[in-house]
Amino acid sequence: MQTPSPDAPESSRERDFLRRWPQARTIYDLILNSPPEWSLRIGVYGGWGEGKTTVLSFIRNLARQNGLRVAWFNPSNAQERIQMWFAFYLAIEEAFDYPNVARPLLNWSGEQSVPWMAFTRINKKLTDVAEPGMPVVQQELRRDIERLIETVPEETKLLVMIDDLDRVSPELVTDLLIGLIESFNIPRCAYVMGLDPTIVAQSLPRVHPGWGSTAEFLEKVIDFPFWLSTPMREDLLRLANAELQRAPIQIDRQALQEVIDLMPHNPRKLKQFLRRLWRLKGALKRHDQNEVNWLLLLLIDLMRTVSPDVADRLLRSDSFRSHLLASQLQRRAGSGDSEAAARDKWIPDVYSVVDQVKEGKTVDVEGLMRVITAMRERTFLPSEDHIRYWSLISDEPPIFTSKEFRELIEEWTGDQSQRKLEQLVATHAQRREVPKTRVFRDLFRTALEYREARLNRAADSDTESVVRQESKSADTALAIISIIVSKLRAFRDDQSILDSSHFRLLFEHCQKWARMRQTDVSVAARETERQALAFAANDGLWFASEILEHFQIWHLPKGMEPAAQNLEHFVVGVFIPVILADLRARFSSKDGIASLWGRDRHLVEKYLLFRRDAGFYTAETIEHLQMVAGSAKADEDVQTNFLEFLRMLAYGLSETLTPVGHDDLLALARDRVLMPIAWKAATWNRLQPGILDSLKKTRAALAELLGSDMDLPLPSWWEAEQKVEPSTEPV
Repeated sequence: MQTPSPDAPESSRERDFLRRWPQARTIYDLILNSPPEWSLRIGVYGGWGEGKTTVLSFIRNLARQNGLRVAWFNPSNAQERIQMWFAFYLAIEEAFDYPNVARPLLNWSGEQSVPWMAFTRINKKLTDVAEPGMPVVQQELRRDIERLIETVPEETKLLVMIDDLDRVSPELVTDLLIGLIESFNIPRCAYVMGLDPTIVAQSLPRVHPGWGSTAEFLEKVIDFPFWLSTPMREDLLRLANAELQRAPIQIDRQALQEVIDLMPHNPRKLKQFLRRLWRLKGALKRHDQNEVNWLLLLLIDLMRTVSPDVADRLLRSDSFRSHLLASQLQRRAGSGDSEAAARDKWIPDVYSVVDQVKEGKTVDVEGLMRVITAMRERTFLPSEDHIRYWSLISDEPPIFTSKEFRELIEEWTGDQSQRKLEQLVATHAQRREVPKTRVFRDLFRTALEYREARLNRAADSDTESVVRQESKSADTALAIISIIVSKLRAFRDDQSILDSSHFRLLFEHCQKWARMRQTDVSVAARETERQALAFAANDGLWFASEILEHFQIWHLPKGMEPAAQNLEHFVVGVFIPVILADLRARFSSKDGIASLWGRDRHLVEKYLLFRRDAGFYTAETIEHLQMVAGSAKADEDVQTNFLEFLRMLAYGLSETLTPVGHDDLLALARDRVLMPIAWKAATWNRLQPGILDSLKKTRAALAELLGSDMDLPLPSWWEAEQKVEPSTEPV
C-alpha cells in the first residue's frame, strides 16, 4: 500500500475542515440525476491549494459507493497529444476493470509508443488527422469507450475525474477540451475537471490569438461551473487545529490565536506554514517551554511564508532589527512624532531589501508589512539579539540554550574545578559537533547573560530569601567566568577563544554593578569581577587600541557614577602603556607613522601622539625620541617617520585631525623641544624635490607658531634644491 504524501488531498469526510463535502455532494447529485443521454462537462474552479482535488476525491468516493464507474485522469505528465489521449483511455480501462496488458510497456517517448499498441483494442494506423475535426486516435478511442459503457447496466454512468488541468501545456489543454466537446461527447459520461480558470484562460491565446484571455472559451466547454467557496476564519481554525494534532511539536495555541488573521487563507499554504514549524522540534527540545517566544517564532515564519528571500535578508540585517526594536520602544513610550520617526526607519529597510530580490519575482509587500507591523505591535522584543536568536534558531542553532546552561551548572556545582568544567565543555562540544573553543566562547557569553538576569532579579526583589538565592546563582556563573578568564587565559591572542567583543561584554557587565557594595557578599563579588577584568585586560593587550577607542578616551566622561568611572580608569591604566610603547616603536619601524593616516583609523594613537598633555610626551619619551632622531642620518625609516609626523601635524593645523582639537595641535606645534627634534630628523638627508614646497609651507607655519625659524634650520642640501640662501649655518 502506497503511503500518502503529506500534501495528499483529503478523501475522508471526517477531515473535511473546509466544508468541501456539501459542494461535492451537490455536483454528484447533478451527475446522478441528469438525463442518461447527456454528456456532462463540469468545472471545479479554484486556485492552487484551495481544495479542487479534495472535491474530486469526494465525488469519486460517492460514485464508487453507488456502483458508478470512475476514471481518474491527470494529464499534467503528458508531453504530446498521443501520450495524453492514451493515458486518458488507460484511465477509463481501469475504471471498467479491463485487464490491460499494455500498461507495463507504457513508454511516454514519441515513436516508441507504437510497439505496445498491438496490445490494445486499437490496431489501426495512427495519424493526426482523419475525418474533419475527428483525429483517428480520438475516433477509435471513442468507439472503444462506447463499447465499454455498453458492458454495464443502462443506469450506470462513467465519471472521468480530470485533475490538474491548469498544469498542462496550453496546446494540450486546448486539444483536450475540444476533444471532450467534439470526440467524447458520449452519453452516460460526465467529465469533472479541476482547474484554475484564470490560468487556463490566460494561456489560450498562446494557441489561438482569437480566443482572447477571458473565460469565454471555457464557458463554451464547461456546462456547469462550480467555484470553491472561500474558507471562513472558523474553517481555517479547524484545519489549523487538525494540523496541530498531527504535529510532532507542541505549538502554543494562544500564540496561534494571536496571528490567525495573518495566516495564509489558502489551505495548502496554511498547512505548509504549520508543517514548516516541525523543523524546530530538535531546537525546541533544547529549551524549556516557558523560554520559547512562540508569538515571535510564528511571526518570523509568517514573514518567510510571504517572502522567504526578503524575510531572511531582513532578519539577518542589523539595521532592520535595530530600527524595529527602536520603533517598538518609541511606541511603548507613546512619544508621538518621535514614534512615527522611529517607525519610519524600518520601512526603508524593507523596501531596500525588496528592491534587491524583486527582479524576476513577485513580492507581496503589503502582506509583508502587515506581518512586520504585527511583530512590532504584538510582541515584546527585549533586544536585537533576541530577534536574531529566534530568527536563526534552526539555521544557526545556539551552542548553549538557557536550559542546557542550567543543566551544566547543576552538574558542575558538586565539583567547581577547572578540570570538571573542561570535561563538561568537551562533552557538550561532542554533542553539538563543534570545536571546544566555540563552546567556551558561547559558555562565557551565556554565563554573563545568566548572571545579569540573576542580579537583576535580586535587585528587583523585596524578599531576602530570593535575593540570597539569585545572588548564589550569580556567584556560580561568576566562578565559571573567572575560570575561563584567569585559569584558561581565554583572552590571550594565542588561545583564539575570546576577543575584544567579549572583553567589552565583561567590562560593561562589571561596570553596571560596580557601585553595588551594600553587603560583604556584594563587596566580595565586586573584587572577583575586578580580578577577572584585570586578567582579561593583561591578556588582551593585543586589542588595547580597539578598547580605548571604544571608551573614546579623548572625551571626559560626564555624569558617570564614581565606581563605574574608577573601573574605566583602571582598564585604561592597563591598556595605555601598551599604546605608548607602540608609539615610541613606530618612530623606528618602517611606515610606523605613515600607517596612522586615515580619517577613522588609529584614533587612540593620534590622540596620544598629537595632544601634548595626553601622557605620551614624558621626559623619558622625549629623551627616547631625541636618541632615535639622532639615527635619522643612517636610517631612512626614522627620517621618513619624523617627516610623516610633521606632515600629519601640518594637516591637522589646516584641516581636521580626528580626534584631536585644533588648540591641542597648536600646543604641540609650539613646543620648542619637540619641534626642533622632529625637524632635524625629518630633514637629515636629501628629500625629493616634489615635497619641498609643502615642507617649506610647513616650516613657515611652525616658525610662525614658534615665533622664529631659528629652531628649524635648513640643511645644506636645501640650497642646492631651492637655490635660496639658508637662514642659518647649514647643519
